[in-house]
Amino acid sequence: MITVTPADTTDRDAAREILWRLRVMQRQITQVWADSAYAASSPTGRTTSCT
Repeated sequence: MITVTPADTTDRDAAREILWRLRVMQRQITQVWADSAYAASSPTGRTTSCT
């Protein structure tokens, strides 16, 4: 899968869309690992998830 994003899009923000597409297109993938830079905090203090 190749995805082109604008230069002002952070890796974390782009990853959310890419992982969502991957989940839809490749259902057999059940787990993805990423480093802590991708663990954005929500206003409630919980980390975001693509599930």
